[in-house]
Amino acid sequence: MFDSHWLELPTEDEKKDLHDKAKIVSELRASSLSAIYQAERITGIECLIEVCTEPSIVGATLAGVPWGEGYWMEWIQEKLESFDNGTHMSACIAGFLRTAASPAPDALLKKVVELGKQRGWPSVRLASFLTLAIPNRETWQLVESCDHEVNTEYWDRVQPYHQTNDEDLDFVLEQLLKAKRPMSALYCCQFKLQETAPGKIFLALQQLLNCREIDGPKIQSWHLEKMLERLESSGEFERLALAQLEFGLFPFLQHGRGDNASALYEAITSEPELFKELICAIYKPEHGERQEVTDASRATAGRAWDVLHHCKRLPGTQSDGGIDADKFIHFIQEARELCSDADRPTMCDQTLGQILSHSPADEDGTWPFTPAREILESPELEHMRTGFITGTINKRGVTSRSPWDGGDQERDLAAHYRNQAERVQHSHPNVAAMLDQLAQGYERHGKREDVEANLRKEGF
Repeated sequence: MFDSHWLELPTEDEKKDLHDKAKIVSELRASSLSAIYQAERITGIECLIEVCTEPSIVGATLAGVPWGEGYWMEWIQEKLESFDNGTHMSACIAGFLRTAASPAPDALLKKVVELGKQRGWPSVRLASFLTLAIPNRETWQLVESCDHEVNTEYWDRVQPYHQTNDEDLDFVLEQLLKAKRPMSALYCCQFKLQETAPGKIFLALQQLLNCREIDGPKIQSWHLEKMLERLESSGEFERLALAQLEFGLFPFLQHGRGDNASALYEAITSEPELFKELICAIYKPEHGERQEVTDASRATAGRAWDVLHHCKRLPGTQSDGGIDADKFIHFIQEARELCSDADRPTMCDQTLGQILSHSPADEDGTWPFTPAREILESPELEHMRTGFITGTINKRGVTSRSPWDGGDQERDLAAHYRNQAERVQHSHPNVAAMLDQLAQGYERHGKREDVEANLRKEGF
């Protein structure tokens, strides 16, 4: 009866709708509690609370029986001193406080606070009891009537669920941020982002990078991305501040892909100095002394690598998706100069090549588009062409096929890249050779797939 929220009713009752079934279950539970109370009084109820699986159901049922309030007053007088949070009894109390109609829960809370003050309860104990109540204005006013320590302890512990009232939500966020609980604050506002002040979202996300909330709720990457979209669309923050925030949050965004870190990628592909800093964070200089690697520098390097590895935005990209060729070329030239001065030219070129692999095609279908071909054609940029090949292979992602299909997919890709190579073999021979190298690689891959498919057909 009190071990599960859902009860299996007799066949006739099971045919009724949910409302009628819930009413039948409530009546059965109330009748059972009344019988126990009449026979064993408070001792019988307490035994039930301790042995049942869902003591909160007992509390919720007590809220609906005529003698329920009297039970709690009797319990307060006899057992309050032995109360401890995190027990079956505390779960039962929470069930009562969150189910009973006003003013019963308010009266119980006020009585407990009064007795707690009289008996010198520590602030932690009193605050823990108050967290069992519904987190609403009435409870918060009672919390504020206590001393500062109780208030602090309460907001360090309470788990407020989603607030429907905008004023209440704003108040809750303010208190949680004061308590350095960014995960709880973000959890409360994740479904009401448009009603939440962007400044509070920004502050909570900043706290998330600097504060570790123990046992805080988990925030899905999808919600974090929507929060960043809210900040970007608000127009209240500098792009650099948003870029720094997205860099810190990058591991949490789409499992590291960070597809929605638009401010970060705009900064990286617009500011050559920032691009250079990321290259320097990842790669050691090619000559001279190398700095000692620390845990902090290793973590920064890993995050910077993830960011650049997933960069699909080309330099010079405009708000309408078009690419300014002059800005495109200028960024690559300046980034190469800065990285060369920092003694990291090779990995700079390879990284730029991987980014260029996301280039669009020209209007006639020739790929990559003309500004990228002009850059990649330079004889000295062999490392950039190597990076382009790596990026092109990597962006293909995971493939699926029948176990007996062989390498048809790879042969189609090889034909595509060979066709592109033929288009530019006279105007851009180095780019054509690069594309032909891609085609040859996929042809070899296709042959391996053929061998494996044939082996599977023969039962190996």
